[in-house]
Amino acid sequence: MDETDLRICGLLFQNAGLSYREMADILGMSLQAVHKRMRLLQQAGVVAGFHTFLSISYLDAVVVHIMGTSRLTSMDDAVERLRKNDSTFVVVVSDRNFLTIGALLRRIQDLDGYVSFVHREVGMDEPIVGIEAIQQISDKRFNEVM
Repeated sequence: MDETDLRICGLLFQNAGLSYREMADILGMSLQAVHKRMRLLQQAGVVAGFHTFLSISYLDAVVVHIMGTSRLTSMDDAVERLRKNDSTFVVVVSDRNFLTIGALLRRIQDLDGYVSFVHREVGMDEPIVGIEAIQQISDKRFNEVM
């Protein structure tokens, strides 16, 4: 891996949606050279995939985090059970069966049902529930702040 590969990785880290043409222009390289390097980075496992980040405020959804201890002995089983619900987007397993679960709910009214699902599937008796507050800032206001 040389300096150019590191620069490509840095660009992807900042914006995984950059096209090969945009990377070529930024790096002062040909499109074919960027394509070849990207193929080699993927084959080497340096670039394992590309991710999409969604605007939660645009979706008008509610992000919740549920934390607590599971009564299950297998955390692999806990993760599989939590995957049954499409609202679950992340599960973090910590020491002594402590789980932190992130969920994306359509409405705040869906919270009780999701907490009941977590209780039923992983045996979390005393969950701590956090709700992310997403404040929308207009472009004008954002530019004034920045």
